[in-house]
Amino acid sequence: MDSVAGRRFVVIGAYVVDCIARTSELPAWESATLAESITLVPGGKALNQAIALSRLGADVQALGVVGRDPAGGIVIEALERNRVDTTLIRCQDNANTPVCMCFANNSGETSFLWRISEETAITPTDIDRAENELASADAVLMTYELPLDTARHALSTLRSSSATVVVQPSPPLADAHTLPYDGVDALLPNLAEARALLAGRQSAATSSPSDVPVMLHKATGVPRIIVTCGADGCHAFADSMAGHFPAHPVPQVVDTTGASDAFAAYFAASTVSGSPIETAINDALAAAAHSIQRAGGSASMPPGPGL
Repeated sequence: MDSVAGRRFVVIGAYVVDCIARTSELPAWESATLAESITLVPGGKALNQAIALSRLGADVQALGVVGRDPAGGIVIEALERNRVDTTLIRCQDNANTPVCMCFANNSGETSFLWRISEETAITPTDIDRAENELASADAVLMTYELPLDTARHALSTLRSSSATVVVQPSPPLADAHTLPYDGVDALLPNLAEARALLAGRQSAATSSPSDVPVMLHKATGVPRIIVTCGADGCHAFADSMAGHFPAHPVPQVVDTTGASDAFAAYFAASTVSGSPIETAINDALAAAAHSIQRAGGSASMPPGPGL
Protein backbone atom coordinates (compact mmCIF):
# COMPACT_ATOMS: atom_id res chain seq x y z
CA MET A 1 0.00 0.00 0.00
CA ASP A 2 1.02 3.62 -0.40
CA SER A 3 1.93 5.61 2.70
CA VAL A 4 -0.81 6.80 5.05
CA ALA A 5 1.54 9.18 6.87
CA GLY A 6 -0.41 12.26 7.86
CA ARG A 7 -3.79 10.70 7.06
CA ARG A 8 -6.28 11.04 9.91
CA PHE A 9 -8.11 8.08 11.45
CA VAL A 10 -10.57 7.91 14.35
CA VAL A 11 -11.15 4.51 15.99
CA ILE A 12 -14.37 4.03 18.00
CA GLY A 13 -14.68 1.10 20.38
CA ALA A 14 -13.28 -0.51 23.52
CA TYR A 15 -10.03 0.38 25.22
CA VAL A 16 -9.57 -2.22 27.96
CA VAL A 17 -7.07 -4.35 29.82
CA ASP A 18 -6.75 -7.96 28.66
CA CYS A 19 -6.01 -10.66 31.21
CA ILE A 20 -4.54 -13.41 29.02
CA ALA A 21 -4.35 -16.93 30.41
CA ARG A 22 -2.51 -19.54 28.37
CA THR A 23 -3.92 -22.95 29.23
CA SER A 24 -4.34 -26.37 27.65
CA GLU A 25 -7.92 -26.60 28.91
CA LEU A 26 -10.63 -24.24 30.11
CA PRO A 27 -11.52 -24.44 33.80
CA ALA A 28 -14.71 -26.28 34.70
CA TRP A 29 -17.07 -25.29 37.48
CA GLU A 30 -15.92 -26.43 40.93
CA SER A 31 -12.38 -27.02 39.65
CA ALA A 32 -8.98 -25.34 39.69
CA THR A 33 -6.83 -25.28 36.55
CA LEU A 34 -3.14 -24.38 36.49
CA ALA A 35 -2.38 -21.93 33.69
CA GLU A 36 0.89 -21.93 31.79
CA SER A 37 1.02 -18.14 32.10
CA ILE A 38 -1.20 -15.18 33.00
CA THR A 39 -0.42 -11.67 31.75
CA LEU A 40 -2.08 -8.26 31.88
CA VAL A 41 -1.82 -6.17 28.71
CA PRO A 42 -3.71 -3.24 27.16
CA GLY A 43 -6.39 -4.52 24.80
CA GLY A 44 -9.74 -4.10 23.14
CA LYS A 45 -10.42 -4.33 19.42
CA ALA A 46 -10.33 -0.57 18.98
CA LEU A 47 -7.04 -0.26 20.85
CA ASN A 48 -5.43 -2.93 18.68
CA GLN A 49 -6.61 -1.22 15.50
CA ALA A 50 -5.50 2.22 16.67
CA ILE A 51 -2.00 0.96 17.44
CA ALA A 52 -1.73 -0.88 14.12
CA LEU A 53 -2.72 2.26 12.21
CA SER A 54 -0.32 4.45 14.17
CA ARG A 55 2.56 2.09 13.40
CA LEU A 56 1.78 2.67 9.73
CA GLY A 57 2.46 6.38 10.26
CA ALA A 58 -1.16 7.55 10.37
CA ASP A 59 -2.45 10.23 12.72
CA VAL A 60 -4.83 8.28 14.95
CA GLN A 61 -7.34 9.40 17.56
CA ALA A 62 -8.89 6.91 19.98
CA LEU A 63 -12.55 7.42 20.92
CA GLY A 64 -13.65 5.43 23.96
CA VAL A 65 -13.98 5.37 27.74
CA VAL A 66 -11.75 4.14 30.57
CA GLY A 67 -12.02 4.39 34.32
CA ARG A 68 -9.85 6.82 36.22
CA ASP A 69 -7.95 3.93 37.80
CA PRO A 70 -4.61 2.10 37.42
CA ALA A 71 -5.97 -0.07 34.59
CA GLY A 72 -7.08 3.04 32.74
CA GLY A 73 -3.58 4.41 33.20
CA ILE A 74 -2.17 1.29 31.53
CA VAL A 75 -4.43 1.85 28.52
CA ILE A 76 -3.64 5.56 28.17
CA GLU A 77 0.10 4.97 28.55
CA ALA A 78 0.07 2.25 25.88
CA LEU A 79 -1.80 4.47 23.42
CA GLU A 80 0.44 7.47 23.99
CA ARG A 81 3.57 5.32 23.75
CA ASN A 82 2.33 4.26 20.32
CA ARG A 83 1.62 7.89 19.30
CA VAL A 84 -2.17 7.55 19.44
CA ASP A 85 -4.00 10.76 20.40
CA THR A 86 -6.09 10.17 23.54
CA THR A 87 -7.95 13.51 23.53
CA LEU A 88 -11.24 11.74 22.77
CA ILE A 89 -10.82 9.14 25.53
CA ARG A 90 -13.16 9.95 28.42
CA CYS A 91 -11.68 9.09 31.84
CA GLN A 92 -14.66 8.30 34.05
CA ASP A 93 -14.45 8.97 37.79
CA ASN A 94 -15.54 6.22 40.19
CA ALA A 95 -15.55 3.58 37.46
CA ASN A 96 -13.41 0.54 36.72
CA THR A 97 -11.71 0.22 33.36
CA PRO A 98 -13.16 -2.85 31.59
CA VAL A 99 -11.17 -6.08 31.77
CA CYS A 100 -11.42 -8.87 29.19
CA MET A 101 -10.50 -12.41 30.20
CA CYS A 102 -8.76 -14.11 27.27
CA PHE A 103 -8.10 -17.85 27.32
CA ALA A 104 -5.65 -19.19 24.72
CA ASN A 105 -4.33 -22.70 24.09
CA ASN A 106 -1.21 -23.85 22.27
CA SER A 107 -3.14 -24.43 19.04
CA GLY A 108 -3.97 -20.75 18.76
CA GLU A 109 -7.62 -21.18 19.75
CA THR A 110 -9.10 -18.47 21.96
CA SER A 111 -12.11 -17.87 24.17
CA PHE A 112 -13.17 -14.59 25.78
CA LEU A 113 -15.11 -13.44 28.82
CA TRP A 114 -15.79 -9.71 28.96
CA ARG A 115 -18.08 -6.99 30.21
CA ILE A 116 -18.24 -3.22 29.73
CA SER A 117 -20.19 -1.54 32.50
CA GLU A 118 -22.72 1.22 31.97
CA GLU A 119 -20.27 3.70 33.50
CA THR A 120 -17.58 2.96 30.91
CA ALA A 121 -19.82 2.49 27.87
CA ILE A 122 -19.50 4.94 24.98
CA THR A 123 -22.53 7.24 24.86
CA PRO A 124 -24.10 9.35 22.11
CA THR A 125 -22.67 12.37 23.94
CA ASP A 126 -19.16 10.98 23.43
CA ILE A 127 -19.91 10.77 19.71
CA ASP A 128 -21.23 14.35 19.65
CA ARG A 129 -18.13 15.57 21.48
CA ALA A 130 -16.03 14.21 18.60
CA GLU A 131 -18.18 15.73 15.85
CA ASN A 132 -15.39 17.89 14.39
CA GLU A 133 -12.83 15.09 14.47
CA LEU A 134 -15.23 12.65 12.81
CA ALA A 135 -16.11 15.18 10.12
CA SER A 136 -12.48 15.91 9.24
CA ALA A 137 -11.10 12.36 9.41
CA ASP A 138 -9.93 10.49 6.33
CA ALA A 139 -11.37 7.31 7.82
CA VAL A 140 -13.39 6.19 10.83
CA LEU A 141 -13.20 2.63 12.12
CA MET A 142 -15.90 1.40 14.47
CA THR A 143 -16.37 -1.87 16.34
CA TYR A 144 -19.51 -3.04 18.14
CA GLU A 145 -17.94 -2.76 21.59
CA LEU A 146 -20.64 -0.21 22.45
CA PRO A 147 -24.41 -0.04 23.16
CA LEU A 148 -26.90 -0.30 20.31
CA ASP A 149 -28.18 3.27 20.75
CA THR A 150 -24.63 4.64 20.57
CA ALA A 151 -23.90 2.59 17.46
CA ARG A 152 -27.07 3.94 15.86
CA HIS A 153 -26.15 7.53 16.75
CA ALA A 154 -22.59 7.11 15.49
CA LEU A 155 -23.68 5.64 12.16
CA SER A 156 -26.29 8.36 11.74
CA THR A 157 -23.68 11.03 12.49
CA LEU A 158 -21.22 9.53 10.02
CA ARG A 159 -23.73 9.79 7.17
CA SER A 160 -22.72 13.43 6.75
CA SER A 161 -18.97 12.78 7.00
CA SER A 162 -16.70 12.52 3.98
CA ALA A 163 -14.61 9.95 5.85
CA THR A 164 -14.27 6.36 4.68
CA VAL A 165 -16.34 4.45 7.26
CA VAL A 166 -15.22 0.90 8.07
CA VAL A 167 -17.32 -1.12 10.51
CA GLN A 168 -16.17 -4.33 12.16
CA PRO A 169 -19.44 -5.65 13.68
CA SER A 170 -17.71 -7.44 16.52
CA PRO A 171 -18.54 -8.56 19.12
CA PRO A 172 -22.07 -9.40 17.91
CA LEU A 173 -24.57 -6.74 18.96
CA ALA A 174 -28.22 -7.66 19.48
CA ASP A 175 -30.47 -6.14 16.79
CA ALA A 176 -27.46 -4.86 14.84
CA HIS A 177 -29.37 -5.66 11.64
CA THR A 178 -31.67 -2.70 12.46
CA LEU A 179 -28.85 -0.13 12.33
CA PRO A 180 -28.51 2.39 9.48
CA TYR A 181 -25.73 1.24 7.15
CA ASP A 182 -26.25 3.72 4.33
CA GLY A 183 -23.19 5.76 5.36
CA VAL A 184 -20.88 2.75 5.72
CA ASP A 185 -18.25 2.10 3.04
CA ALA A 186 -17.03 -1.31 4.19
CA LEU A 187 -18.34 -3.98 6.55
CA LEU A 188 -15.87 -6.56 7.91
CA PRO A 189 -17.68 -9.32 9.85
CA ASN A 190 -16.57 -12.88 10.41
CA LEU A 191 -18.91 -15.56 9.13
CA ALA A 192 -20.92 -15.87 12.36
CA GLU A 193 -21.28 -12.09 12.65
CA ALA A 194 -22.34 -11.82 9.01
CA ARG A 195 -25.05 -14.42 9.52
CA ALA A 196 -26.23 -12.60 12.65
CA LEU A 197 -26.62 -9.43 10.57
CA LEU A 198 -28.86 -11.44 8.24
CA ALA A 199 -31.30 -12.10 11.09
CA GLY A 200 -34.68 -13.35 9.96
CA ARG A 201 -33.50 -14.70 6.62
CA GLN A 202 -34.09 -18.45 6.60
CA SER A 203 -31.21 -19.19 4.24
CA ALA A 204 -28.61 -17.24 6.24
CA ALA A 205 -27.55 -20.10 8.51
CA THR A 206 -27.17 -22.64 5.71
CA SER A 207 -25.84 -20.49 2.89
CA SER A 208 -22.37 -21.14 1.53
CA PRO A 209 -19.77 -18.68 2.87
CA SER A 210 -19.24 -17.52 -0.71
CA ASP A 211 -22.89 -16.42 -0.93
CA VAL A 212 -23.00 -14.52 2.37
CA PRO A 213 -21.22 -11.31 1.20
CA VAL A 214 -23.71 -10.76 -1.63
CA MET A 215 -26.63 -11.47 0.72
CA LEU A 216 -25.26 -8.97 3.23
CA HIS A 217 -24.70 -6.37 0.53
CA LYS A 218 -28.32 -6.71 -0.57
CA ALA A 219 -29.53 -6.50 3.04
CA THR A 220 -27.47 -3.46 4.09
CA GLY A 221 -26.57 -1.64 0.89
CA VAL A 222 -22.93 -1.45 2.01
CA PRO A 223 -20.79 -1.47 -1.17
CA ARG A 224 -17.87 -3.46 0.24
CA ILE A 225 -18.51 -6.61 2.28
CA ILE A 226 -15.52 -8.69 3.39
CA VAL A 227 -16.43 -11.81 5.39
CA THR A 228 -13.42 -13.26 7.20
CA CYS A 229 -13.27 -17.03 7.65
CA GLY A 230 -10.14 -17.70 9.71
CA ALA A 231 -7.85 -20.25 8.08
CA ASP A 232 -10.04 -20.16 4.96
CA GLY A 233 -9.17 -16.51 4.31
CA CYS A 234 -12.12 -14.34 3.33
CA HIS A 235 -15.00 -14.03 0.90
CA ALA A 236 -15.71 -10.62 -0.59
CA PHE A 237 -18.30 -8.70 -2.53
CA ALA A 238 -16.91 -5.29 -3.36
CA ASP A 239 -17.37 -2.86 -6.22
CA SER A 240 -19.44 -5.54 -8.03
CA MET A 241 -16.55 -8.01 -7.69
CA ALA A 242 -17.14 -11.29 -5.84
CA GLY A 243 -14.38 -13.67 -4.91
CA HIS A 244 -12.51 -15.80 -2.41
CA PHE A 245 -9.13 -14.73 -1.08
CA PRO A 246 -7.12 -17.51 0.63
CA ALA A 247 -5.35 -16.89 3.91
CA HIS A 248 -1.60 -16.36 3.77
CA PRO A 249 0.16 -19.53 4.97
CA VAL A 250 2.15 -19.36 8.20
CA PRO A 251 4.51 -21.94 9.74
CA GLN A 252 2.74 -21.91 13.11
CA VAL A 253 -0.40 -20.35 14.57
CA VAL A 254 0.39 -18.98 18.04
CA ASP A 255 -2.62 -16.82 18.94
CA THR A 256 -5.55 -15.56 16.85
CA THR A 257 -6.64 -12.84 19.32
CA GLY A 258 -5.55 -9.86 17.22
CA ALA A 259 -6.01 -11.27 13.72
CA SER A 260 -9.30 -9.57 12.86
CA ASP A 261 -8.08 -6.25 14.25
CA ALA A 262 -4.89 -6.31 12.20
CA PHE A 263 -7.05 -7.22 9.19
CA ALA A 264 -9.43 -4.29 9.77
CA ALA A 265 -6.67 -1.73 10.35
CA TYR A 266 -4.69 -2.69 7.25
CA PHE A 267 -7.79 -2.93 5.07
CA ALA A 268 -8.79 0.59 6.12
CA ALA A 269 -5.28 1.98 5.65
CA SER A 270 -4.83 0.38 2.25
CA THR A 271 -8.25 1.63 1.14
CA VAL A 272 -7.50 5.20 2.25
CA SER A 273 -4.14 5.07 0.47
CA GLY A 274 -5.99 4.43 -2.80
CA SER A 275 -5.26 0.74 -3.28
CA PRO A 276 -7.55 -1.38 -5.47
CA ILE A 277 -9.89 -3.63 -3.48
CA GLU A 278 -7.84 -6.76 -4.24
CA THR A 279 -4.70 -5.10 -2.90
CA ALA A 280 -6.49 -3.85 0.22
CA ILE A 281 -7.75 -7.36 0.99
CA ASN A 282 -4.34 -8.94 0.47
CA ASP A 283 -2.69 -6.26 2.63
CA ALA A 284 -5.24 -7.11 5.33
CA LEU A 285 -4.61 -10.85 5.02
CA ALA A 286 -0.85 -10.27 5.30
CA ALA A 287 -1.38 -8.29 8.50
CA ALA A 288 -3.61 -11.02 9.94
CA ALA A 289 -0.98 -13.64 9.08
CA HIS A 290 1.64 -11.58 10.92
CA SER A 291 -0.62 -11.26 13.96
CA ILE A 292 -1.44 -14.95 14.42
CA GLN A 293 2.26 -15.84 14.68
CA ARG A 294 2.57 -13.79 17.87
CA ALA A 295 0.92 -13.87 21.28
CA GLY A 296 -1.54 -11.24 22.45
CA GLY A 297 -3.65 -8.55 20.86
CA SER A 298 -1.86 -5.20 20.72
CA ALA A 299 1.53 -6.93 20.98
CA SER A 300 0.79 -8.89 17.81
CA MET A 301 -0.01 -5.88 15.63
CA PRO A 302 2.41 -5.51 12.69
CA PRO A 303 5.38 -3.19 13.21
CA GLY A 304 4.55 -0.84 10.34
CA PRO A 305 5.20 -0.26 6.63
CA GLY A 306 7.01 -2.93 4.67
CA LEU A 307 5.11 -5.89 6.09
